[in-house]
Amino acid sequence: DYFDSSDARVKGAVLGQWGNVFPSAYTEYIVLPATGAVTPLPRMILPGPTRTVQRFIDKWFAVPQSVPLPATDPDRLNWYGYLVPPNHQLVLTADTDSLDVTMSAANGFLSNGIDGELASVLNRGTVEQRVTDSRSGMYGADVDTLLSRTLAHEITHQWWVNDAVFGLSDHCHPQVAYTSSAPYPAGAGPLPAGLQFCLMSAASQAPSMPAPWDSTLMINAVEYQYRTGQTAFHVTQRGGNTWHSEYLEIRKRPDPWRP
Repeated sequence: DYFDSSDARVKGAVLGQWGNVFPSAYTEYIVLPATGAVTPLPRMILPGPTRTVQRFIDKWFAVPQSVPLPATDPDRLNWYGYLVPPNHQLVLTADTDSLDVTMSAANGFLSNGIDGELASVLNRGTVEQRVTDSRSGMYGADVDTLLSRTLAHEITHQWWVNDAVFGLSDHCHPQVAYTSSAPYPAGAGPLPAGLQFCLMSAASQAPSMPAPWDSTLMINAVEYQYRTGQTAFHVTQRGGNTWHSEYLEIRKRPDPWRP
């Protein structure tokens, strides 16, 4: 199967920073073209016992000019390397992370299962199922809009912008709202009018709200706001004169970026 997702939220001009967070954070993206007979994509050679994964990569990617490597490995796949940009980030779009899509754990996640590699994974099949479920905050939303925000969220995880401050698997918690001067903790009552949550808020810890399509249903407030596609980071005061900014956490990392 071939899965695709919108990359609209990772591209754009600095002047569009409130809708496109990465250009305004002084990051550089090279959006690769679709694979085909004319424009090949760079291919990754994986280290260690990853033969099955390597063959999957070889099957689906047309390869550019290879670079011979000194090798005695009987597997000839490991005799060559393929150049990629030095600040290359890996994004994969999958179906779902569970055999049963109704039990899938997440719309996306950060994978660090391979040493020296970080990959942001989007579960398109999971999102396609959730937009049909009236109990989900994503009910009735546009799949590509949801995934464009999920993409920006999962790529941000590759910088670990919140882990040292908030923990909680690198999400921000309590629920930091970028349209409010203070955090909005779970269980604090009705949502203030117009409140928007930070791109990196942890949906698993979010306050709930009545579903606009059925007031008897309580839905996840952060998940509901994914339908807007907005991708703003928070700046929040941590006490005294100490502030925390996800934008600045990305900005202060040296180039070329490395996982």
